[in-house]
Amino acid sequence: MLRRRILLIEDEESISEPLAAALEREGFDVVIAATAADGRELFRTRGPDLVLLDVMLPDGDGKDVLREIRSASRTPVIMVTARGEELERVLGLELGADDYVTKPFSAAELAARVRAVLRRAAAPAQDEGSGVLEVGEIRMELDRHEVRCGEKPVNLTVKEFEVLRLLLENAGKVVRRE
Repeated sequence: MLRRRILLIEDEESISEPLAAALEREGFDVVIAATAADGRELFRTRGPDLVLLDVMLPDGDGKDVLREIRSASRTPVIMVTARGEELERVLGLELGADDYVTKPFSAAELAARVRAVLRRAAAPAQDEGSGVLEVGEIRMELDRHEVRCGEKPVNLTVKEFEVLRLLLENAGKVVRRE
C-alpha cells in the first residue's frame, strides 16, 4: 500500500522530530520543514498529501503559507499551533484550514485527525459528471468555485464553499456536524 506523504512545517525540533517519528510509526512518510520558505519549496517539489502547519514560524506567519497553498491547491492542511484562542482558530479555518489542533496534543489524536482529513479529501464528489450542484435557487459550479442564488453571485470563503457543497450534496438529509 502506498504511504501517504505529510509535510510538517514546524520550527521546534522538540516537536517536529518526535511527531514525525510517531506519524511514521502510524504508516505515513513525513518531510519536515523548519521555516515558511522551506515549507513552500517542499510543498512545490514534494507534492504532499497533507500539510501540518505551525502558525508561528521564524521567517513568517503560517497563515500566509496557508493562503499560498489554498491559492494553488486543495491539499488538506491542519494547523498545529500554540495559539488556541477562538479568534485564531476561526481565522485559520476561514482561510481554508481543514482542521486546527492546539499544542499540547497527543500524537495519537493528531494521527487520527490526519486520517480523518485524508478520508474526507479522498471522498468522491457526488456529481462529478456535470460539475454543477443545484438545489432550489442555489447553483454551485464546482470547477469554477462559483455560487449563485438566482442570478446573484455569492462570495464565499473556501471553508464556506465546502460546507455549502456538503449541504447541497446531502439536500433533504440531516448532516452531522462532524
